[in-house]
Formats: sequence, structure tokens, C-alpha cells
Amino acid sequence: MTDNLELSGGTIESLIMGLATSASGLVDVGIMGVGFDTNEASTTIYPNLIDEMVSQGLIDGRYFSLWLDDLGKSCSASSCPSQ
Repeated sequence: MTDNLELSGGTIESLIMGLATSASGLVDVGIMGVGFDTNEASTTIYPNLIDEMVSQGLIDGRYFSLWLDDLGKSCSASSCPSQ
């Protein structure tokens, strides 16, 4: 399917997306479309989220940062470093 996706005020137009109804073994591959295009679960290679952001001028290059840690959730009050 295709749709426009808005992130932080920028709109990625006509983004190709798939609907995952189940997933397993996601250790080596992504599910959000930010991995390499060779890891797509399709016989047809298509531009992913990062590719489209670059081609539509929303970002300058194929790089991104993803923070998956939450310091407040991963330690108790007595073992957390002061902030």
C-alpha cells in the first residue's frame, strides 16, 4: 500500500508500506523500514523510509539515529546515575 506519512512536521509522500500481521526472528532485520533495501520481505526491491526521505529532500543523507533505551526504566532509583 502507499500513503503519505507525516513525521515531525515533514511529509513523506506516497511511501510504500506493508502491513505486518505477525513477526518472528527480528534479530537481524528491521520492521520499520529503516534497514537495508536488500532485507525487504518482497521479491521487488523498493525505496524504504530513509531512501524516500533522502529522495524527497527531507534529510541530506542515508543516516539516522534510533534511541531504544530509557534510563528511568532500566535501573532502580538506588542504582541510576544522577541526572
